[in-house]
Formats: sequence, structure tokens, C-alpha cells
Amino acid sequence: MSPPGHAAQHDRIAALDGVRGLAVLAVMLLHCMNPMLAVGPLTAVDQFVVHLSCLGWAGVDLFFALSGFLITRILLESRDSPHYFRNFYARRSLRIFPLYYLVTVLLFFVLPRPPASNGQLTAHLLYYQNLSYGFGWTAYHDAAKGVTWSLAIEEQFYLVWPAVVFWCKRRWLPIVCALLFGLSLVMRCLLVDVVAASLLTPCRLDALALGAALAIMPAPPVALARACLVAAVTVVGIISVRYGPLVESDGMRTFGLSAVALLMAGLVAAALRGGLVARCCRIPPLRTLGKYSYAIYLLHILVTEQAITHLLGDHQHAGPLRRLLVPLGSNTVIVLCFFVIVVVATTAVAIVSWHLFEKHWLELKRHFPTGASQARSRP
Repeated sequence: MSPPGHAAQHDRIAALDGVRGLAVLAVMLLHCMNPMLAVGPLTAVDQFVVHLSCLGWAGVDLFFALSGFLITRILLESRDSPHYFRNFYARRSLRIFPLYYLVTVLLFFVLPRPPASNGQLTAHLLYYQNLSYGFGWTAYHDAAKGVTWSLAIEEQFYLVWPAVVFWCKRRWLPIVCALLFGLSLVMRCLLVDVVAASLLTPCRLDALALGAALAIMPAPPVALARACLVAAVTVVGIISVRYGPLVESDGMRTFGLSAVALLMAGLVAAALRGGLVARCCRIPPLRTLGKYSYAIYLLHILVTEQAITHLLGDHQHAGPLRRLLVPLGSNTVIVLCFFVIVVVATTAVAIVSWHLFEKHWLELKRHFPTGASQARSRP
């Protein structure tokens, strides 16, 4: 395996956009498969597809691994530049805050949503909703708001990690990453509350830590990297069959999440290395999804809800998609068609968001240059 720096910049960035596209597809598949349970009795094929799609939560860990790598690379390249902290936080704010707070205003004040408490609003405004949901301070009953728990984890990581990279000698950073990986596993094993173990930041640092390690350490030998990937896939598969595919299951929320983190970091490394994985990740549709993945992630629940209402309906009032495909006798066909429609519709909305709103904020990044400001892939 060649070090990431040996790959051509264009190829490397294109592949990482595709990785991001895979991550958002996995999350969307998870949420689009839920309606299958209301369409009709599940066949054996349906049950297998539901089981597989329930692993879509791992897309969030792929985002974490990718963010850990990209953020750490940017920080290492910028460590000796002037205004290290100011420029980093300004650039992160311009990328994340405008769309996030616009969607937050829509969800809390404009769109008809389940009622929210003042505590829930405060948690979302200050990016600690993962703690609020994890400790039970506020109710988790609106999926469109709830998906932002992962953004809160990343924001909390961003608050601390730049200082760690700045003050810690580079040779000690891999040890810090290893400690964070181990801390996450220990915390999840000690916590009895399965929701807290899934949402609290110290419990979900393993993928971020492994992604950061990719930016810090030389790439491992190809044979070792492949062996780790095979081992991770094997462990995830065994745990999903033995305990179930949901992240809340006993096996998955402990050792399973660690194996998923290793798998996702391995996928990022494989995309950086080149070869078959990188070629697959450079497929234009995946790269397009990756470019607009932030808006897609924030908005896909809203689009999915509208699609359920207008395309699937319910048992009393069947929608057109259900009426068309139920005679085929396959819930899988219905929901896969539904999934494709949701992906296309959400991507269209995200493209509009990008051109009318997001890119104008991103142009302000030129006022906050960093050592990595020429990188064309944004986490």
C-alpha cells in the first residue's frame, strides 16, 4: 500500500467524494427500508434485505472515519501556519453552520413537526443534542431532528482535536488515537444504557480516531490492510447474525462498533491507495452524492416522509407505488424503487441548496487560508 501522499491529488479527492457518497447512501437505505414493514408480509428475501439495510447506520461511522482523516490532515498541514485555530474554526463554521442553522429554524419554527421543548431547541442550537438524547434530557421523537446527533459528535470532536494536534508532538499522536479507540470500546462496555452507549461522544470516537491515524501514520503493508478488512467484515457479519444488525444490540454496540470503525477506516485507506475500491468510488454518480452529501444527510428524512405519504400511503389508502408493484409480490422491489426515488429527489433538493445557499458561504473561506486550503475535498 502506498502512502496517501503518493496518489495523484485529483484521483485521491475524487475517490473520497465517492466514499462520502457511499456513506450517505447507506444511511438513506436504512431510513428508506423502514416502510417495507408496513407494505405487507415479508418473504425470506425481504427479511434478508431488511437485515442488510439495518446495517446502514454504519454509514455514519464511515463519515466519522473520513472526517477524522481529512480534518487531521488539514490540521497537520496547517500546524505551522499563522492563525492556526482562527482559520480552522472559521472554515469549519462556514462549511457547517449556515445550512445546519437554516434547517434547524425550519424544523423548529416553520415546518409542521412533532412538538419540541425549549431544552431540545437549546441542545440543537448549541450542538449537544447527542448528550441530551443520550442522557434522556429531551425526547427523541422526530427523526428529522434526531439525525443531527452525529453532527454534534463531530462538532465536539472539532472543539478538542485541533488543540491536541497543535500541542502534542507528532510521534505521540498515534498513541493518542489508540487510546481514544480503546476508550470508546471500554465506555460502551461499561454503560448499561444502550442509547447513551450509541450517542455519547466518548463512545463513538473509535472511527474518528482510526481516520485520524490514517493521516498521521505511514500506510500499512497491503497484506496487513487486507487482513484487517477481512477480519472486520467477518466480525461484523458474525455479530449481526448472532445479536442482530441494529447498533443497539449487545454485540454490535460493544465490539461490533469497533469492528465497524476498523472496516470504515480500511475503506477510506483503500480509496486512498487506488485500485478497485478507488475506481468504484470515482464513479460519477457516487461523486455527485458525495459532493452534496451534507445537505442530503440533513434533508433526506423530510424527503422520505413526503415520499411515504405520496408514493406508499398506508393500508387504508395505498399510494401509487404500492398499487403498481404489490401484484409483483415483492416488498423489496417496492422499497428499492422507493429508495431510488428518494435518492434522486433529495439530491435535487441538495443541489438547489448548494447553488442558492451553501456555495456563497464557502466562498468566504478565501479569507481564512490554511496549509490545506488547496484540497478540493471538504469533510
